[in-house]
Amino acid sequence: MTNELPEGGRLKQLLSLVFSSSGAWAAAIILLSGAFFSALPSYLPLARSLEVWSRDIRIAAVTPPEPQSEDIIIISLTDETLDLPQFPYRLPVDRTFLAGLVRHLESSGVRAIGIDILLDRWTEEAKDADLMEVLHNATIPVLPIWGDENVGVEGLRLEILEQFVGDAPTGFGLLLHDRADGTVRIHRPIWAEAEEEGDITLSFPAAIAAALGYETPDESHHIAWRGRPNEETMPFRHYPAHFVPVLPSEWFEGKIALIGVDLVDIDRHRTPMQIRARTREDIQRLTPAELRRRYGRIPGIEVHAHVLSQIIGGRFITETPDAIRVLIILIMAALGMIIAAPNRPLWMKLIVAGVFTVAYIATIVMTYRWSLIMLPVIMPGMALLVSAAMTTVLVGRQERAKRAYIRSAFSKYVSPAVVARLDKDPDQLVLGGERREVTFMFTDLAGFTSMSESLTPSELADIINEYLDGVGEAVLRHGGTIDKFIGDGMMSFFGAPESFDDDPDRAVACAMDLDQFSEEFGKKWRAQGVPVGMTRIGIHTGPAIVGNFGGQDRFDYTALGDVVNAASRLEGANKEFGTRILVSDETRRMTENATYRPVGDIVLVGKDEAIVSFQPLADHEIGSKRVSLYNKNFELIKNQDPKAQDAFRAYVASYPDDVLGQYHLKRLERGETGTRIVLTSK
Repeated sequence: MTNELPEGGRLKQLLSLVFSSSGAWAAAIILLSGAFFSALPSYLPLARSLEVWSRDIRIAAVTPPEPQSEDIIIISLTDETLDLPQFPYRLPVDRTFLAGLVRHLESSGVRAIGIDILLDRWTEEAKDADLMEVLHNATIPVLPIWGDENVGVEGLRLEILEQFVGDAPTGFGLLLHDRADGTVRIHRPIWAEAEEEGDITLSFPAAIAAALGYETPDESHHIAWRGRPNEETMPFRHYPAHFVPVLPSEWFEGKIALIGVDLVDIDRHRTPMQIRARTREDIQRLTPAELRRRYGRIPGIEVHAHVLSQIIGGRFITETPDAIRVLIILIMAALGMIIAAPNRPLWMKLIVAGVFTVAYIATIVMTYRWSLIMLPVIMPGMALLVSAAMTTVLVGRQERAKRAYIRSAFSKYVSPAVVARLDKDPDQLVLGGERREVTFMFTDLAGFTSMSESLTPSELADIINEYLDGVGEAVLRHGGTIDKFIGDGMMSFFGAPESFDDDPDRAVACAMDLDQFSEEFGKKWRAQGVPVGMTRIGIHTGPAIVGNFGGQDRFDYTALGDVVNAASRLEGANKEFGTRILVSDETRRMTENATYRPVGDIVLVGKDEAIVSFQPLADHEIGSKRVSLYNKNFELIKNQDPKAQDAFRAYVASYPDDVLGQYHLKRLERGETGTRIVLTSK
């Protein structure tokens, strides 16, 4: 079979080969997926939100449990505190109460005090003076929170704040809320840096840590929320402010005390552990403890405590570097391609993809739980899915192209049933060459030269086309493959591209049908004065290399091997014997539905070894007296019996139309003996 591309399409073909190759497509899919999903969170808020959501799930579900912090205590001004009779008003917080609280904590031996209460308003002069005196003369670090115009502290409010603070160190108390959902996830340690003086405005927890000599981070970072050792124990000890004076001093000794409000409706913040409440009324009905437990809404002072604990403990979330993140996405994209590329059922691919997805999720969960390494989840998962989808489309496209090629390449050369099977399972066809056991059949029309000389080109074309149509139809009907037409002859084979258990039987049956067709075809045209001769057929079975051979512009699906030449020579040997069909012993031994009579051990031109050959018999010849007598006489030749010549002379006298019997008689008359017949021409 020959497939030829137009001469003008060579450049187009070369480009097609380059850009449609599996390697180029694989690289393109992986790189495109990697680039797209690496950049997507920067341009699509939804993608970023999904990745942030996956982080929140890990924080809420698998934050590594740690013992309760021994360094930090929280002194809470609760609703019960502010409702005490000694408070003439709830807010601003009574300054004398704060001053007394600071004095008591200082005398109890705390290391530092942080006050998460913005002192930007005057209350009562004596009480304000009392608090300022405590702040200005403290013997330990006492840090009130600081504010500026960015949080509405300006003008008179800023002047009041400066007078309260004096020379005491301060920290910026503003918390960063995610613009998408208002959740506090990131801590910003440095809020401002004066260009001339070199002063740095630190965050409230960073300022406390710096005042105690701890190294503070320079860059913003995700908050490593301190996990609870169990459901009942909070990460930090909480003491209601109004109970502090009556509590044992040793409870406070060596601690960092953070003072702030813990009220239902003031300064509460959503954290990654929050479950969204249904309504605002739901929140207002709950106590601070219930809010914290059920919805993750914690007071600002507790957020600062988490950050401070993180700084002094050196416990930070390890973020995935951009290069590693991109590499993970590329690996997942490649994995998606590997999963989708094989020609397996969809359910199997889904199972494999599910197993890998679960394994990856387990890996990122355990990685965070054991070492606080935060690996990306959503974008690698999307890369896997999209890469798998693109690969599925590509594989489908290639399969369709392969099937189209098979239909185009084989529809005129093999039977429709074979084309359908190859179309359903293209992998049966191994392009490029493979070794197979194949039965070859060569045909040739006797007398073609003399016939062509007596006809016009148009008449000759009509006759030959009709003849080859009949020959080709017989081959396809028996499941064979037409390799090529050679003038008035044809080369075909049985056993490729699809093989059957009875390929030799099919070939012999086809030859018998061809002989019958040729006889009727010849009678038809000889009656019209056209000297159409008989069809000579040679059949041989053996190993051959079958596949596509040639160049990129022109290639044949054909077979190579000595067995091909042997079959061709057998066809030509019919001329020597006067027979129409010769079948090798290799083919005969593999058939079950045909009966033969022996011809001889033929030594083809250029060969040393003989091919034992046979002539298949028609149904009416099987078991006939003539065939029985021929076989008996052939045994005499085989045994080199002197009686063979007289036996064949009598046989020919009885059956003068048996050209094979006449051939053996002539051999014997020339003095030849045995069944070995050496041919001198092709």
